[in-house]
Amino acid sequence: MCRASGAPDDANSIQLPDLRSRLNWPDAFPDDQIAGEDGLVVTTIHQSKGLEFDIVTVLDTPRDDPEEDTDVDGPDDPSLLEEANVHYVAITRAGRELNRLEGAELYQAPRTWQLSNDRERLCHWRNGWMNLEMGLRGDVDPFGFVDPHLHDGTDAVGELQDFLLHNACSLQGHKVMLCKRANNGKAVWYIHLQEADRPALLIGQTGSQLTFDLLDMLYGRGFALPSRIFNLRIAGVGTVSSDAEFPLDEPYRTSRLWLGVSLFGTGDFRTHRRRG
Repeated sequence: MCRASGAPDDANSIQLPDLRSRLNWPDAFPDDQIAGEDGLVVTTIHQSKGLEFDIVTVLDTPRDDPEEDTDVDGPDDPSLLEEANVHYVAITRAGRELNRLEGAELYQAPRTWQLSNDRERLCHWRNGWMNLEMGLRGDVDPFGFVDPHLHDGTDAVGELQDFLLHNACSLQGHKVMLCKRANNGKAVWYIHLQEADRPALLIGQTGSQLTFDLLDMLYGRGFALPSRIFNLRIAGVGTVSSDAEFPLDEPYRTSRLWLGVSLFGTGDFRTHRRRG
């Protein structure tokens, strides 16, 4: 819990507001360990006695001494019996599904990174991997959802709009993958639905703001822009509009309204040194 809240691993206490804030992030716990519709309850095994939950995930902590088991006095040792009773309480709290999670799998909470343009993003950079907050206002190009050049024609744009309309609920929380492309000599990332570790349906592209911020963070330190960014999620499908000039086709030219997605969470990518 210390790691999930952003406190040092050896902290004696945590700030509950920090933990509550982190639990709202989709990367607070590993994939497939997400909260149900009624939210996430964090409690100790002893405090859970008499309660039942549809889905229970038991956080396992490693022993400080791997040889500790050699000091017990056989199968009737009181410490082993007490440990077995505690585990029994834990596993019998699950009504439908029981999971076990290694404590080391909890992700370190990101820290605030101050950019040169006074914008801030949460970021965690370690062992060659960067987890960077994305989905800020301006990160997504609003015209990417109705650009016929991006989607190979006006018919494809209409099909995408129908897809977004009819799958709005199921797309919420779905992962997306960003794939870098050159657009008029500038780097942008195409937004694809992510299926496993592969890009699927193309739905839009990022805006120049994200490119500038990545350049600010990486390029001056000798790192190249990432070719792929994983594990961002769709916050929701909603109406998009913009007053900027763009050659729109009907019906978007008249209405100036169309469907698009907003993103949230952290994008994960491996950093690489620039050549030359």
